[in-house]
Formats: sequence, structure tokens, C-alpha cells
Amino acid sequence: MIRVTRRVVTSFLRAPRVNGALRTLARVRGHRLVLVYHRVGAPVRPGSEIIPSVPADMFRLQLQTLGEVVDFVTLDELLQDEPLRPTVGDRRRPAVALTFDDDLPSHVEHALPVLQELGVPAAFFLSGRGLHGLGAYWFQDLEALLVAYGEQHLAAMLRVPEHSEGLMLACERDRDLRRRVRELATRIPAPEILQPEGIAALVAANMAIGFHTLDHDILPDLDDRMLEEAVSRGLQELATIAGANPKYFAYPHGKCDTRSAAAVERAGFKAAFTGMPHAVRRTDDRYRLGRWEPGPVAGQDLLSKTAVRLHRSASSP
Repeated sequence: MIRVTRRVVTSFLRAPRVNGALRTLARVRGHRLVLVYHRVGAPVRPGSEIIPSVPADMFRLQLQTLGEVVDFVTLDELLQDEPLRPTVGDRRRPAVALTFDDDLPSHVEHALPVLQELGVPAAFFLSGRGLHGLGAYWFQDLEALLVAYGEQHLAAMLRVPEHSEGLMLACERDRDLRRRVRELATRIPAPEILQPEGIAALVAANMAIGFHTLDHDILPDLDDRMLEEAVSRGLQELATIAGANPKYFAYPHGKCDTRSAAAVERAGFKAAFTGMPHAVRRTDDRYRLGRWEPGPVAGQDLLSKTAVRLHRSASSP
């Protein structure tokens, strides 16, 4: 188990081997990056993971490390047009906003306590499936089936060719295959989904709530009618428990095109996020903003990768 105090983190940041990353971060003061997380907590069995996981202690360590060199801000602050608030010596550090996708119980069980402990704001992009009595997402079912049967056996059960592109991608592209996943999943214990009381706990903690669609379909694959329905169905119920209309949208699987971005804008959202691992610039299309998922890395790797993301933003036209 990782136990790290602020003093230990500060000592680490002073070590010579991290100086290069810190110098790069210093050159991109005022730049902005949105991080995305999914499950915070113990990962599932190796080879079965569909939902990206970061252990809770590593998540805490990431925030402690980054908190020494960046400013954690809300999405509202990060997307404002005027300069972000200055820090010590009137020098603006890179601004980082945290986001979480999918209605996972680990948001409340593991991520929220760390956020509250460290005083870090975050936005949670939810579907609100629990508000409608719906169960887990299809990809949660797929992950549970992989844990139960293994990839080779499950591929045979789903009648997916042995040398296909992989079960996750195959299911993403085939609605009938997703239906078969649902049917098979009735044979095993159902994965848990975030319930209304969990959503209420995030709201009570002053975390922002965004929308992630009820069914998590890839929007560019939908026809016009289904697309309009996807970006609005379930939104009112989520707005009711959140106490306000969600302002921000996250594309399922991080995928969008011109048509889906236009549908999100028509639905009244102020900005939307893709899965492209880009930093945020003032000139970016507000409906095709990037987010980066750091994954289970810490220390030098985390600082170096964060510096690279921000430096690319600084170097881009």
C-alpha cells in the first residue's frame, strides 16, 4: 500500500531526476489540461480489464505529486476566457481539471474521499442509469464475463473469430454482439452501477455533474433520430438530482464527428470532451476538447507524461 506525505512528495520533486519534467512544466505556465479517470480502486484480473483502473493509493499519490506543480481547477475555471488566477509571485502554474466517466460505484467509494481529503474539485460525467432502474453498461458486463470465462472461451461463446480485432472493439462496432453480451451476462452476478444516493453524494460534495448518455453508444454510428435522442434522453432526470442542467458533455468511448458535435451543441451543452489526449487551448473547438487519461503511473513517469501533454499544447499553432 502506498503511503506518501506531502513532505515526501516535496522531497521527491527536488530530486535531480525529476528536474527535466519540472523545467518543462515551468515553461508552460498558464496552459491547461483535463485529466480523465474511470475506476479508482483495485483492478480486475489481469487480461480481463475493460474499464481502466487506478488503485486508490496511487490516485492519492498522483494528486499529491501534481498538486505541488499545477493548480487544480474546476471545468468552469479552466474554460473561462480570461487568464486563470495567479499563484505565488504572480506566476501562473499549469491548470489541471479532473473528470471521471461512467456511473461507477468507485467514484463515491474511493475517488470522492481522496478528492475531499486533498480539497481537489472534479466533474463526473454520468448517465444516470440508476435513476431509471437500469443495470450496468454493456462493457461492464463484458468485463465481468471475461473475468468469469476468460477471453478465448468467451470469444467462442460470442461466436467472435479467434483472430479478430479484440472483443471490446468487436462489441463497440456490432450492436447484435452487444446484445449477446447482455444475454450471456444474465448467467453471472451483475456488476454494480452508481445508484441515486451515490449521485446525490457527489452533488452534496459540490462536485460538478456532466452528461455521458444513457446507453453509451458511439454517437457517430447513430442515425439522426437516434443521435438526437442519445444526447437528450435521461438528461432531465440527471438535472433534477444534480439541481441544475449539466453544462458539459463527454462523448461515449471518446468518439465524435461533426454531426454528433453539432447535436451536442443543439442540446444546450456549453462544451464537450473527446478521448483525444490533447491539452486545452483557447482556440480549440469547445465541442471537441481533449482529455488525457494518465492511468496507473506515478512519480517521474507521471510528471514526464504530464509535461509532454502540456508542452505539446504550448508548441502547437
